[in-house]
Amino acid sequence: MQAQLIQIHSKPTDYKVCKNCKTINWYENDVCSNLECICESFDEQQEEVEEAIQKEYWFWMEEEKYSEKQADNVFYDV
Repeated sequence: MQAQLIQIHSKPTDYKVCKNCKTINWYENDVCSNLECICESFDEQQEEVEEAIQKEYWFWMEEEKYSEKQADNVFYDV
């Protein structure tokens, strides 16, 4: 499944974070969505999900020089 960063940001309770690679995952995943990670352990705490979202925004806006609107529209495999 794919989701845009703005979708993840607007409903963080639908997501969780892989404890191994810190990838944002859909709450129904049993295995991490990162194809290079086979972890089955997740952090579902709201603070962890929100921190992962902020790190993604920071990466796209600071490192890649995207505007906030452009970052909102980045797609992720979740």
